[in-house]
Amino acid sequence: MERLVKRGEQSLAEHGIANAVIAGRAELIPSPLVHTTLSPCSHRLLPCPQRLFSCSHRFCSQDFQAAEVESREVFKMKIKKLLTDKYIMVTLLALFCANGAISCLEATFGNYMEDQFGFSVQQIGMLYVIGAVPSVIGSKIAGGLGNKYGRWKVVMAGMIVQGSFYALGPKTSFAVEVISLVMLGLGMGLVDGCAPALLAQRSEMSHGGTGIVYTLNTMAVQCGFIFGPLVGSAIMEHYGFAVMSAILGGFMVLVSPTMLVNKDMPMPGEQKGVKELAKDESKL
Repeated sequence: MERLVKRGEQSLAEHGIANAVIAGRAELIPSPLVHTTLSPCSHRLLPCPQRLFSCSHRFCSQDFQAAEVESREVFKMKIKKLLTDKYIMVTLLALFCANGAISCLEATFGNYMEDQFGFSVQQIGMLYVIGAVPSVIGSKIAGGLGNKYGRWKVVMAGMIVQGSFYALGPKTSFAVEVISLVMLGLGMGLVDGCAPALLAQRSEMSHGGTGIVYTLNTMAVQCGFIFGPLVGSAIMEHYGFAVMSAILGGFMVLVSPTMLVNKDMPMPGEQKGVKELAKDESKL
């Protein structure tokens, strides 16, 4: 019987020491029994290092698991809130369409130019540069234009430009192809240059500036690069490159007015985020 009592006391002592190890502070030890175990007279009740480590590791693991579950639930809640925000969704739609269209062009343009004009691989590669340079320029000027006229306007204009020149024909004319590539790249740069900033602006205003919005930004871009080539290649296989370009370009122009949802967004620098509004309320 005496052995059982001592074993129970030892178990309680280990529990108190483990809590002390986790907390990192001796004064947080919950039981007076632990203080007796630390005295010279009760050295027999001191647990061995292996058991102490096992006990502390068990309680640490429980704390970490609880924190992980809590953070997972918070992440899901924030994702749901962002995906039900119409301002966020129309901007993600613009990114999806713009990147889907450009990825479809990248997947089909080389084959078409080789079959229609007999270009070599090197010549086709140079043609891609014609579209890439305006895209870089468009991204560079998009920030200034967005700050001056409104980011949603720049994104909508970029979608209209990209869609219009994507559908421009006839595709049998090399001059038309060059003009299309230049303006298509410019439109793509305007969309990619302003859409992330627009998402960040909305996140700061209504979602506490959460960085999860950038995860959604990346997801929209990658989904465009997945579905764009799949849909575009299927259309091209059955109806040809010109019809595919007209369908995808026309779809972008039709979708672009959805950016009017963002017309209520204040100009950059005018809005106050959640943190600033909270500070103002606390001063009142």
